[in-house]
Amino acid sequence: MEKNCASGSVADLEPAREVVGPPRTMGGAIEEIEPVLAQASGAKHDTFRNYFYGPVQRNLAGASLTSLKQARVASRGVAVMTNDNCHLLDFGMIRFPGMSDHGTIPQYLHQGYLPRLRKVSGTLGVISFGWSSNNYFHFLTEAIPKLRLFAKAGVTYDKLYAPMSRPYHREMLALFGVDTKKVIPESYYAHVQADMVCVPNDQHPVREEETQFLFETAASLPWSKVKQEPRKLVYVSRGRMKLRNCLNEDEFMPKLERLGFERHFLETMSVREQIELFQQADVIMGPHGAGLANMVFAPPGTKVIELGTPYRPYDCFAELAAACGHSFFWHAAKPIDGNIVTEESNLWVDIDNLVDFLHEHEIVGRPTAAPSGPDKTKRRQIAA
Repeated sequence: MEKNCASGSVADLEPAREVVGPPRTMGGAIEEIEPVLAQASGAKHDTFRNYFYGPVQRNLAGASLTSLKQARVASRGVAVMTNDNCHLLDFGMIRFPGMSDHGTIPQYLHQGYLPRLRKVSGTLGVISFGWSSNNYFHFLTEAIPKLRLFAKAGVTYDKLYAPMSRPYHREMLALFGVDTKKVIPESYYAHVQADMVCVPNDQHPVREEETQFLFETAASLPWSKVKQEPRKLVYVSRGRMKLRNCLNEDEFMPKLERLGFERHFLETMSVREQIELFQQADVIMGPHGAGLANMVFAPPGTKVIELGTPYRPYDCFAELAAACGHSFFWHAAKPIDGNIVTEESNLWVDIDNLVDFLHEHEIVGRPTAAPSGPDKTKRRQIAA
């Protein structure tokens, strides 16, 4: 349904709905949860407790696309303003001084004057929002899926306001059919007015329709490996990162490798290489981090194991796995130097506990018994 007003219109494309799933399947050092919860207070305590023990609940906003005549777009994180200077808070995170709802995120509180206005002719599409400019997870799951709403609404854009500051922005946009010559890069110094500005609403949490769009678009590319056999057991390492690093990873990887896991450092790979890898995944495991967002390229039914600590129990990957049709598991590691304020910690993984968890939930198969007789060399590992 389309709603018209003097300065534009809103096309309602998909209805809102609520999706509730069972609580997460947990294992590992779960005895660490209550001591960390005791460090939290108020809303944080209640929120964290619900992450651990509550259902995976997704309140999905309806999908819509708003078209505004002579509107303006500015900055990183995005501010969208009508031609009569009304700031539309639903379409970006930028807040101006004096506003009551700018919260505690200083990078989105705009200081100083807006840059000189640049006018462009035709229709400007906007897919930028919040952290999509500097985080792979948010760019992949919140910015790229908005491309489908332009097609669904029958809107063709002449220019696209989108993040372009990092190599993966350019590569991902191109893989999803965007002519990067048409992109106006999101920037602190950008302030653009177009004849028509078309802005999809924010789609967080992620809808099944969005993960289906991401999976099917990548699967249709000529180099897709989504049907390739044998399937892979993928371990996503954060060994080169300062935060959420499994400190004993080098010690426990040999045991995971004997189960069939391969360790990957995604920061060394192109977007295409990451897509190809996850298209072949049967199991995905790794510490909480943006690389796990690549589960959207894995076939539905993939098993996803997030290694975490009670200092960072967020349900974003549980929600994403549910939207993808994957099986999700959360395995608690022992937190090292945890900080309840920053909600960060490095990890120490009890590998024997983790292997038992993988066997218990039939994520990987147990080794077969050694055959009797002279041919004991045929003993092998089986990965489900």
